[in-house]
Amino acid sequence: IDEVGLPDATAPAEEAPAVEVPAPPALEVPEPTEGRLVRLRARLARSQNSLGKGLLTLLSRDNLDEDTWEEIEDTLLTADVGVAPTQELVERLRERVRVLGTRTPEDLRALLREELITLLGPELDREVRTEGGAETPGVVMVVGV
Repeated sequence: IDEVGLPDATAPAEEAPAVEVPAPPALEVPEPTEGRLVRLRARLARSQNSLGKGLLTLLSRDNLDEDTWEEIEDTLLTADVGVAPTQELVERLRERVRVLGTRTPEDLRALLREELITLLGPELDREVRTEGGAETPGVVMVVGV
């Protein structure tokens, strides 16, 4: 049998290459809840303004003819109100304008507001609650376009 030579104990051992330990990643600290909610409300207000301004412009016309009512319907559909709610809202507005003889922009705005609240359900709770528990985050889900 062949003898196997053992390594010389006096030979210097190879040094392991120095391994760089990566710095821990910086923790992302979310904005305070109030800041996010303020921004959310501001963005929602801007999106509602285009809908509201468009509807009020249409309802402020001197003559609410068939074309104007179709434009109102198109504006509501573009705002993702939905087909059935849009038809219901436009029909109710047309009827109330016809019965009451409403013509001023302020009166039309009040009618529109009343009908929208009625359509959405005035008894519903519209408060936004985002408080999370000790172990759970607060979540806001926004659905739509």
